[in-house]
Amino acid sequence: MNAFKMMCLAGVVIGGISFATAAAEKKVESKDPPATIVNGDERKISDQGTVLGKVAQVGRDFVEVTSESGKTARYVAPWKGGAKGGPDKEILTVFAKLKVDDPVKIEWFVNDHIRIKKIEPLGNAEKSAKKK
Repeated sequence: MNAFKMMCLAGVVIGGISFATAAAEKKVESKDPPATIVNGDERKISDQGTVLGKVAQVGRDFVEVTSESGKTARYVAPWKGGAKGGPDKEILTVFAKLKVDDPVKIEWFVNDHIRIKKIEPLGNAEKSAKKK
């Protein structure tokens, strides 16, 4: 009878372990969505990145850049100063110095437009290196 009890006990333990393992396999981990990224005026930033390319067109408050992959996009100066503000003046001064086919590096983000965090003309570094 002892052997029979031991076999029953072993069966219950093994069955319990396999049930617990099956339950653990079916468990789904909960994960919160990432925090929403917002800029200073509380508009949601839906995407951001960096692009290397050449200037295709320059406007007063935008620049069109053709990336290394061949896609052209319009990048707008970010808005500063709320309702009475305007496009970022530092970036507008960089726009004024750019010419078509100048190589640039742009850090961008998207809220309602593709906006520029930082723009770096790369042509000046290459030209000065060639002069040396």
